[in-house]
Amino acid sequence: MTHNMLRAAVALSGPALVSLIPMAVAPALPAMAANFSHGQDGALFAQMIMTMPAIMLIIGAPLASLLCERIGIRTTFLAAAALFTLAGSAGMLVDGFAELAASRLLLGLAGGAIQTCTLALVGRWYDEEARHAILGWMVSLASAVAIGGLIAGGGLVDLVGWRGPFALYMLGTILVVLVAIVVERHAPGEEIADHGGFAPLLPLWPFYLAILGLTLAMFMPGIQGPFLIVEHGSTSATVSALILAASPIGAVLSSASFAMLRRRMSEYAVLAVTALLLGGGCLIAAAPGGTPMVILGFAIVGLGAGLVEPNIGSIILGRSPHALHARASSLMISAMFLGQFLNPLAANPLRSGFGTWGAFIGIGSATLVAGLLILSLANRQRPAAAR
Repeated sequence: MTHNMLRAAVALSGPALVSLIPMAVAPALPAMAANFSHGQDGALFAQMIMTMPAIMLIIGAPLASLLCERIGIRTTFLAAAALFTLAGSAGMLVDGFAELAASRLLLGLAGGAIQTCTLALVGRWYDEEARHAILGWMVSLASAVAIGGLIAGGGLVDLVGWRGPFALYMLGTILVVLVAIVVERHAPGEEIADHGGFAPLLPLWPFYLAILGLTLAMFMPGIQGPFLIVEHGSTSATVSALILAASPIGAVLSSASFAMLRRRMSEYAVLAVTALLLGGGCLIAAAPGGTPMVILGFAIVGLGAGLVEPNIGSIILGRSPHALHARASSLMISAMFLGQFLNPLAANPLRSGFGTWGAFIGIGSATLVAGLLILSLANRQRPAAAR
């Protein structure tokens, strides 16, 4: 295997493993809800266990960016991959909500560092055109791994119970080996002087806000989807996983096409299409028609989800100095997983008042309106660019 292929393997495998953080346990949510209910809202408890890593992803990504600058990307990456393996698989053994929550928080810390290190390396290793391709393939492989994680996780739930999917995090050992072999110990420009903290990145705040809002809708199938499926009468975790897999299948297709789309469309046009797909997919999933409409809606949400990270990641890496790529990427990761963490909190009032379908309609409608606003902005900028 050539050095370039090994580099690509590192760039692709990191996000692929991070995709397992929420998706591997998604089929176990109803079983976890029953286990942790104890007369309370077990669904909310289970959703919070699923999204709890997002808390430390939000915090851990910026911390990891500073560690990358001080002790190096290689050391930070190795520690993160090892922690991912240990903390992720701990769910097979720990007892009680508090212990499981603690392991999930550590898993999130590792995931934030893995994503930050990966994007910093992409900024270092690839020029703009190659970056479009690698970012698209990163999300495509991550989505494919999420499909495998959903299906394998569902089968493990049916086979051994809700603890089964936590075994999938042992795959982190592969990343430990790859990073040890491929990532340079020291690279020119890796350690940087003080550039004013995160202040130079303030002009990028609209894109960080955009990714936060888009991920609220992007995670609707994974977080709220299992409960929508139960409302349609399915009780099998395997069947639930197969239905949920429609979303990452859509993401595989769209993210693999990202580089081609960017050659034909502006970054704002892609952003608008992303929001329209996410919002429209949520509305379709909630429409009358039963399971076929749920599958169609989830697939359309997936088409939008596959464009979120490569498009905004490309924008942010392209508009930030090379020396600040780790910091810029870390803020994008924090915003993305803040959206994931906020999903249950935003959807719960709608779910309590109108059912899970109401949560899909509310968040889908808001995202659709945002897409129309971005589309109008893209249309205004096109004539300006022509002039």
